[in-house]
Formats: sequence, structure tokens, C-alpha cells
Amino acid sequence: KLEGCFPDSMTRCAELLNHNIDVDFVDINSGCPIDLVYKKGGGCGLMSRTNKFEQIVRGMTSVLDVPLTVKIRTGVQHNCNIAHKLIPELKKWGVSMITVCIYTHTHTHTHKPT
Repeated sequence: KLEGCFPDSMTRCAELLNHNIDVDFVDINSGCPIDLVYKKGGGCGLMSRTNKFEQIVRGMTSVLDVPLTVKIRTGVQHNCNIAHKLIPELKKWGVSMITVCIYTHTHTHTHKPT
């Protein structure tokens, strides 16, 4: 599982994994809600930065011999679900599987999901 917001770094990490480690798949954690990660544009911050997200996915799939998977959340803001709009794009960009967390970035696990 990789997390990041720079296409060149994420692509290089995928390339290193592909050539040096026997993995079944590589996963982008674009569901991480931690503010330190989110405020830098990583984790679920990628969900609202679709151009950057696309560059990362396309770069990684171009160097991988294994499937690329992605974890996302239902959305970034409470009561503003966007996963249903992002999923078709992720598939078009080359993602093999998508896992959706039922919480948004602004939810904690102590609140009911929307």
C-alpha cells in the first residue's frame, strides 16, 4: 500500500516494487483521513485533485506488471459523496479494483456513516 501525492515519486515507487519485490498487486491509499497527509494533498485529498490523481494512476499502471488497486472514501466533506463520480474515472485510468470506505474525510469512526 502506497500513499503520496507526487506522480513522479509514486511512479518510481511502483517501478521499484515491480522490479524488486514479488507482489500480487499494488494499492494506492487515497482513503487516508489523517490531516497531516490530507493537507499536503495525499490520502483522501487526492479525491478532489483528479488531475493529479489521474497522473499518479496512469504513471503507476505504465510501470507495473501487476494490478493497481485504490482505496477511496465515499467523499471528502460530510454529506457530499463523490465516490460514485470518481469510480468510473479510476476504471478508465486503469485501476483494477476499488475499495470504498463508508466514511468521508470529515467523519471519524465514532460517527454514523452517511
